[in-house]
Amino acid sequence: MTSASLKVAASFDNATGAASGHLLIHIAPANSGDAFSTPPLADIPVQLFPGQIANVSTEIESSPTLAAALTQARAQ
Repeated sequence: MTSASLKVAASFDNATGAASGHLLIHIAPANSGDAFSTPPLADIPVQLFPGQIANVSTEIESSPTLAAALTQARAQ
């Protein structure tokens, strides 16, 4: 496999307070060390409001890095 794409979605159920931030997606082959040492494959902005559910999603486009991580026996 030379490339792959991945659809990612997350739901944040916020009870109190407001905030904003970023959901960073790091994926690395299990034999590469710490997944956080790799650049994020996706950076999804998140906006939270009191008493609301925030849904975010993105598609990580075809990437040799993603393909390498997903074709290993294990990923982290």
